[in-house]
Parts: sequence; C-alpha cells; structure tokens
Amino acid sequence: MTASTTIITGGAGGIGSATARRLLTASDERHVALVDRTTSVLPHDLRDFEPRVRLFEGDVTDADGVAVIAERIRDDMPPADTLVNGAGTVRNDDSIDIPLTAFRELMAVHVDGTLLWCQHLASMLDGRPGAIVNIGSIAGQFGHPRRIAYAAAKAAVHSMTKTLAVEWAGRGIRVNAVSPGYIETPMMQEVARIGLVDTSVAASLAAMKRLGKKEEVAAGIAFLLGDEAGFITGHVLNIDGGFAVLKAE
Repeated sequence: MTASTTIITGGAGGIGSATARRLLTASDERHVALVDRTTSVLPHDLRDFEPRVRLFEGDVTDADGVAVIAERIRDDMPPADTLVNGAGTVRNDDSIDIPLTAFRELMAVHVDGTLLWCQHLASMLDGRPGAIVNIGSIAGQFGHPRRIAYAAAKAAVHSMTKTLAVEWAGRGIRVNAVSPGYIETPMMQEVARIGLVDTSVAASLAAMKRLGKKEEVAAGIAFLLGDEAGFITGHVLNIDGGFAVLKAE
C-alpha cells in the first residue's frame, strides 16, 4: 500500500478526531489532513501520530481559503484519496424568529463547505478512484423543532450525497454519508450544559436507550471509506441506536 491522505473537515471536533485516530491506527501508510476553523492546535490524542497528521486552520465557507488549503495538502502530503466532510455548527431558534442571515450562515457551513471540499477532492484525485463520506444527521430525516436551519442543511447534505454518487460513479468516486443520532461529543456536552438538550431525554429517543459514542460513528465512516464498501455508493447510513426506526413507529 502506498501512502495516501484523508482530508477531514471539522477535524478537531469529537467525531473528526475519532475518525482520524481510527484511520491512522489502522495503517502506517495513512496520513490525515485535518481542517478546522476553531483551533490551530492539534488534538492531544493525535499528537503521537505526527508527522502523519497535520492541522490546517481554515473556514470551509471561504472558497479562496479552501483552495489555498487544498493546494497546501496537494503539495505537502501524500496524494489525497478520501474525504470526510464533518465541519458543522448548530442553532436553536424558533422558526418564526430566526434571522435569514443566521439561516444562511449555517447553511453555508454544512452545504457550501461540503460541496467545496467534494469538488476539490474530485479535482485532486485527477482520475484516480476515491471515496467521500459526508456527515449528515437524523435531524435531516424528521421534523426537528427549533432546528430549522440545521435540519434543512443536513437534508441537503443527504441529497447532495446521492446526487454526487450518481454523477461521479463514472469517475470511480464513491460518495456516501453517515447520519448520526445523539452522540457523546464535546458539542453535545456544551449544548447540554447551556440547557439546549437534555441528554437523558435524548438517550430515551433511541431504541437502544443510550447516547452513541464518537468512536462508533468513526467506525461507520472508516467502513464506508474502505475497500470493503467498494460496491456501496449513494447510501446514508444511520448510526443512531435505532432512533429512526423507533421514530417511525
């Protein structure tokens, strides 16, 4: 196996860093480029993997900035062949009051950022096969009160995933998504701390009656990126402890 690079946006976050650790542990030939706007410091649990992992500080909604980072990855790291679009944010708003500017800002992170990095990965592959995993959400599958921007953005991510899978199959690029339920991450801990989510209620919404672990989402992402998923494209994989099937009852 020759050395290759996975790009992970939102890479310093809980799911992003867990995914990076899983990929780096699985193969000494795997390199990871983390892209994150919230920190310039590599997550502590990934420092043992340097120099195979690098952090690039940048905003996924800044088209010019994304182009610069993509060029740096192309120049400074082994060829990129996989991408995880995990950059995201969330708001809690009554839909009648959410400012249009706030709605657009959240959509830009999830939708514009996902599209920009998908385009760059496809260009970087230059005819080689590759795989993309976008991080959606169960919020994009159901009515989710006070999350209209987030739910709409994640529904768009699911739709983009299916469209790109069909359009890019001839390029040898597989495009899938994971759709997590309520997962124990630093973001979840923060929204629980400020009272936006009751974690006990969130856990009760899953058939398995618990929150998910970031490592469980990372396992699903790694599977979809890998050769064992070689005949899977356009799929949105629920990693939700049975939230979707319980909700449907």
